[in-house]
Amino acid sequence: MVAEEPKPRDRAIVLGEVENRGLAVLRQRGDGAPVEAGLVRSVREGEPIVGELVSLKPTEANPRVCDVEVHVDNRPPAHKGPTRVATEAYREGWDEIFGKRDLN
Repeated sequence: MVAEEPKPRDRAIVLGEVENRGLAVLRQRGDGAPVEAGLVRSVREGEPIVGELVSLKPTEANPRVCDVEVHVDNRPPAHKGPTRVATEAYREGWDEIFGKRDLN
């Protein structure tokens, strides 16, 4: 019988309510993982899910510290390599090196 690896402890600290937007949280998806800032909002019928659909379960030690359970992960997949950004300065540099494209 193969023992299952324990899931990393996914925790969030509720910082407070952001006026009309939801709860501000700090989240760590496992020991040693980076700490992320986020916003937790209620699910509303007809609105798209942006990011993840999660449940927060307050811990006994402190109700502001919550265990996070992920139900749906709707985040876009990460890509390898540099950031894909084409700024105006990048385009001007391209034109200086390769010349402007004739779109006609």
